[in-house]
Amino acid sequence: MMIVQLKRIQANIRGFFSLRSLLLILTGCLLCVYLFGAQSAHTVQLTGPWTTADNGSQCHNQTDNRQKQGKEKPLEDKELDTKTIMSRRISRMKSVCSKYKLDVIGKDPLHTPYPWEYILNKEHKLVWCNVFKSSSTSWMYIFNLLAGYDPKFLDRTKEVPLQLARNKYGRPKLDELQRTINSVRGVSFLVGRNPFERLVSGYRDKIQNAFPGSHHDKLRRIITKTIRGVNVPRAGKLSPGLIPTFTEFVKFILEEERKKKEFDMHWATVYKFCTPCLFNLSDIILYETQARDAEHILKKAGVFDKVGAISHKNPTKGSSKELTVSFISELPDQLFLQLVDLYRIDFELFGYEVPFYSDYHQQVFDNANR
Repeated sequence: MMIVQLKRIQANIRGFFSLRSLLLILTGCLLCVYLFGAQSAHTVQLTGPWTTADNGSQCHNQTDNRQKQGKEKPLEDKELDTKTIMSRRISRMKSVCSKYKLDVIGKDPLHTPYPWEYILNKEHKLVWCNVFKSSSTSWMYIFNLLAGYDPKFLDRTKEVPLQLARNKYGRPKLDELQRTINSVRGVSFLVGRNPFERLVSGYRDKIQNAFPGSHHDKLRRIITKTIRGVNVPRAGKLSPGLIPTFTEFVKFILEEERKKKEFDMHWATVYKFCTPCLFNLSDIILYETQARDAEHILKKAGVFDKVGAISHKNPTKGSSKELTVSFISELPDQLFLQLVDLYRIDFELFGYEVPFYSDYHQQVFDNANR
């Protein structure tokens, strides 16, 4: 009898532990399902907008994918307020400056603050580095208005706007410039533009369509003679066949860079031309959003009512982006890569994607098949 009871107790115990094991297994499965669902939801969140601040590696992966597909990454979330956008642009620029060690003052030109190209309006504590081919004509007009020139005079005069500005403002001294930039009311900025769009604009304006007898007319003759090894007349009307092609122009500036020669201001790299890494600028305007950005700058400086909204004084004829694609796609791949390296820091400073060679050829194909 005792033996039978013991066997029954033993069977009940085995049943109890079997049931307990089953419950544990079921609980484990439910937990796995829950955790997997949470992970999926979190992954969806990470692959969201570009503006997610703490998703650096995820954004990097998305950037790589977009580059490989030849798609353009948005510069920033358009729904953000302008103040936040400016803050992020400045943070990005400082990060790039640190990456290339351009924010350390030294004895060489690249690490010495260069105030020469800045314009300082003392009355309004407004500072701008005049980056040519980046809405420079429009901003020169505004600074000349603030200097006291009459709008009617500015609209009809044949004098060079830059010279008019220098007549009023002169060249700022370094200590004076830094003091204004670092003051509480100081507003300091420059305009960033896609480096290749800026380069193509400089080529079309100053080389392809240079005024006869001008400095750039002489320069294009030198380019043709140097690159082709042919005789070019020093003066007179230059025949279209002797105007340097864009490829020849690029070869010339790359050779100038190799020889460590100073670039023409219309295609000089911004990080050297303005040394922005060595100044504590408050804002960065981008060419693509300049109307909104300019309003922010002018209101911040308290001069918007004086000058009104910025108008584009020297607009590009035709689509700037399509023209750039057309010219850049002419370059051989090795020349393209050298050009990318030349302007790489400028691309990164202003948040533009460093381009792939295939991107431009894909866009040419897309444009042709519209």
